Order: sequence, then C-alpha cells, then structure tokens
Amino acid sequence: MTQTADLLALAVTALQGADTLAGARVYSARTWSTNTGQYPLIYCKAPSEEKESLSRNGPPQFNVVATLKICGRVQVGALPDGQSAALLEQQMGALGQQIHVALINNPSIQKLIQRTSFVHTDQAITQEGSKETGEVEVSMGLEFYQGPEDFYDLPVYDLDTLGLTVDLVNRFDPAGTYADPPFPDAVNAAPRTSGPDGRAEGGLTITLNTES
Repeated sequence: MTQTADLLALAVTALQGADTLAGARVYSARTWSTNTGQYPLIYCKAPSEEKESLSRNGPPQFNVVATLKICGRVQVGALPDGQSAALLEQQMGALGQQIHVALINNPSIQKLIQRTSFVHTDQAITQEGSKETGEVEVSMGLEFYQGPEDFYDLPVYDLDTLGLTVDLVNRFDPAGTYADPPFPDAVNAAPRTSGPDGRAEGGLTITLNTES
C-alpha cells in the first residue's frame, strides 16, 4: 500500500543522505523551524494529490498522482554590482540539480510508484533586509496505484449453509393465499393467472465443508 505521506518521508530521507548544498538541513512540516537562520536548506511538502478512477462499477481502483514540492533556499549578503543575484542563481541552479539527482530514479521511491509524471522547476529571488534569498522549487508528480485494499475494509462472513427454495411461475393455485411465503415481494395476489403463489414447490439445502 502506497500513501503520499510515505513518498514524502522517503524524499526527506533521500535528500538528507544526498550530498547537496543543504547538507542535513532538510525539513518537512513536522521538523520545520521558522527560525532556523541557517542556509542553504531544503523544505519538503506534499500539498496536493489527485485520484483518477480506473473502474466504473467494480471495486475502487485509482491511479494517484501526488505532487511533491521540494523548496531549496539559499541566502547571501548584499554584494555590489549585482553579484548577489549572480551568486544566488549559481547556487539555486546547483541545488536544483542536486535535488533532481537525489530523487529522480531513487530506488526507494521507484519501487512504490508507477512513474514520475512530471518535473517542474521554478526559481525566485527576494530581498530580506541586507541579504538576498533565492528559492528553487522543484515540483514532482509521483504516480502510483491504489486498489480496494487501501480503503474501507468491507466485512467478510463465512458461508456455512446454502439454501435454495423454488416457487414456480407455471405451477400455481389460482385462488389460494398462503402464510409466510418464501418470496413475499414476488407473490402475485389472488385471483392469479400465474405464479409465484406463495408455496414452495421444491427446495435444497447444502451444508458446506468448512474444515478443508
């Protein structure tokens, strides 16, 4: 069973073990510190998931695409002549490529998914006081399958006995009324020109072997 949370956790582990500019500073929502103050760093999240049904009348089956977003952030002090932006672009480019290498075709992730349906990368630079911060965001669509075993667990009952009762259509009492008919909703009211009339013309009881 594959869940989006599993893929997110694997991505964090893979990035923590990879040789990126962020080193071990890789966080998810559970470990993120708003006052980390240390750059470069990577923040991982899985903000969306879409299920596409594969069945119409049968058990639930879906192709699921989880969107994994990896945000890498770098920061430098203000430098003259636009050198800050140039340095940030170099670091963002390097960090983005390191994220690609760490996650695309990663064996731990690959064994849980059918394919990586898309990879999209954005970069942005913002001014924070005397420092400039660059962010590279890598969005990945991870596709995997979910079947009925991943959802509500329907109750299962053992079948010990099978009973068959027959109330025929072409053998009937035109006028009789009988108490406790085997198929009350199917009985034609008297006077009738065809059955069922509420009488069982035959039956069979099968006791199943539950020991084998």
